[in-house]
Amino acid sequence: MGKYYGRVYHPHAKGPEKNVFIGFSWPCMVLGVFWFAVKDMWGWFMISIVLTFLTLGISWFVFPFFANQLYAKDLMDKGYLYL
Repeated sequence: MGKYYGRVYHPHAKGPEKNVFIGFSWPCMVLGVFWFAVKDMWGWFMISIVLTFLTLGISWFVFPFFANQLYAKDLMDKGYLYL
């Protein structure tokens, strides 16, 4: 698991707060492309599937190095704010 960075919330939705991490993502390493689906990042899910097939699975070992940063950016793009 990456280093804990903070918590975010959505000001208009009444959903739970989410934790944000930075650094290497072990869950992404284990789940591979499905980690993006679990995190509701469908664009990156499709990109990672294509890259996994094109690189014969090598990208599965590259994505965990920046998956947490992609998730944090995705949450910010969806309107989440840091506490």
